[in-house]
Amino acid sequence: MITLYTALSLWGLPSISPVCMELETWLRMAKLPYNTIVVTADNLS
Repeated sequence: MITLYTALSLWGLPSISPVCMELETWLRMAKLPYNTIVVTADNLS
């Protein structure tokens, strides 16, 4: 299972990070199973 660590969602987009959004789109198109973990400043420690 792939784990995708991504930035917050905003404006209806999956992530505010273009790289994370591109990778998540590729994973969905390739139909690969993955989990998404949203990384914030609160859960960095």
